[in-house]
Amino acid sequence: VFSPPSSLFTDVIDFTVALYWTLDIVGTFFTAYYSPKGEIVRSHRQIAWHYVKRWFLLDVMIVTVDWTLMATTIGGEAAGGEMEGEDPSGLARLCKGIRVA
Repeated sequence: VFSPPSSLFTDVIDFTVALYWTLDIVGTFFTAYYSPKGEIVRSHRQIAWHYVKRWFLLDVMIVTVDWTLMATTIGGEAAGGEMEGEDPSGLARLCKGIRVA
């Protein structure tokens, strides 16, 4: 319903958000976690496997949608067309908010 006009500012914000979540995926592979026994797990192999089994696929899908929508929007504007129905702040950002909560 509400789609603010694209500008350099909104493009930079969209790029920054997509880059942040992309780097978050990388960082999560190095973030320790607590095991069910209450012990902190610092093994990179165990951390990676723990992340891959739980959030990795969802994170990659969301970030892929962000980058795809951003590239499509920029490509559509460069061609002079309006990208109706494309809302990069929609479902992908909702899913991120749910994951953070």
